[in-house]
Amino acid sequence: MNTQLIQIYICNRSQINQAVADLAHTPHVVISATDHRSSHPSIQINDNTLGLVRVKFDDVTEDDQHYKSISSKEADIIYHAYYTYRDYLPVYIINCDAGISRSAGVASALSLLEYGCDSNYEHLTPSEPHPNRTVFHSILRSAGYGTV
Repeated sequence: MNTQLIQIYICNRSQINQAVADLAHTPHVVISATDHRSSHPSIQINDNTLGLVRVKFDDVTEDDQHYKSISSKEADIIYHAYYTYRDYLPVYIINCDAGISRSAGVASALSLLEYGCDSNYEHLTPSEPHPNRTVFHSILRSAGYGTV
């Protein structure tokens, strides 16, 4: 049984390329979440980028006429990226616009799946993360955790 574990980092939109460059010699997966009306950041991948996942949803807990919450399809895409690359023991680099809420929600879910606790990740932003709980719960449902 493999006892090594993945690593998880969160960052904001302006930090993503530096984070990828810093990990150029380490297998990594990038999960990038942006607002549903914004363009995705330009991300400079390299030979050790195993996967690049781009999803669009707003930092909200439910849809309304102006904002779009994470959908089950987007949560499935994120979970699938985790599950697909997990055996490579990559570093997961997760970014959103501010690097505080959506990325922390994704990181918290992956941390719980990997470590059994929801806070085993590093944040590269100066602000303390505040995980979006809707994002967190949606990814766990995609992982088969039912109603969490």
